[in-house]
Amino acid sequence: MKNSLLRAVGLMLLTFCVTSAALAEDLKALNGKEFKNVSVIRVELDGIMLRTRFGIWKVYFVELPKDVQKRFHYVDAGGIGILGLTWLAFVIIGTVWLIFPFVVWAKLNLIIENTRNTKL
Repeated sequence: MKNSLLRAVGLMLLTFCVTSAALAEDLKALNGKEFKNVSVIRVELDGIMLRTRFGIWKVYFVELPKDVQKRFHYVDAGGIGILGLTWLAFVIIGTVWLIFPFVVWAKLNLIIENTRNTKL
């Protein structure tokens, strides 16, 4: 029992080491900076997080070649970026909510005027 448990744990560790080594790759940024033997920790909206032997780095998609951007499904928003689009949406929604009460007030006044005119 003890021997089979040790064998199973050893096999799992060996599989983990081989898999993590297989997932490591080399990336080169547009500015010439090379990241050797890195593994991608996570993909974010504006870049990828890389683990190297020196630490963890964030590399933005605009710094990476187009083929790497495609591989991680990066969508360029025409230079605005996701934060710019979010800000624009809040401005539009805020403007609508600022104008909406005045439109309702004007429409109600129009209805009231029409009902007053029809009673006379």
